[in-house]
Amino acid sequence: MQKPQFGMPLVIVLAAGLFLVGCKAPENSSDLVLTASDSALASILHDLHKADAVAFETSVDKGPQVVSAVARDSVLSAHSMTEETFTAAIDARVLDPSRLLAIYNLTLDLASRN
Repeated sequence: MQKPQFGMPLVIVLAAGLFLVGCKAPENSSDLVLTASDSALASILHDLHKADAVAFETSVDKGPQVVSAVARDSVLSAHSMTEETFTAAIDARVLDPSRLLAIYNLTLDLASRN
């Protein structure tokens, strides 16, 4: 059984979260304190994005590519997660759009440092 590639599902999950944030008046997020698990999720998202960027960079001449399931599993495993626990973590944050946006902003901050 072939494992799904994460490029498109990750984009869909993040887009859905941002869509939910966009459909609601934003709350004052200055009082929002991210938990350790929120920060860990931002780190995972950052690492998945880096893996996706490497896959794209190494295959530019072959057309658009997404990270293989093996690379995705490797990133998740490095963070002691499985696909199921990662999906559950994202699903839980989608219910809290302000938190999801803060996590996404932290992910962008991490990306801008590297």
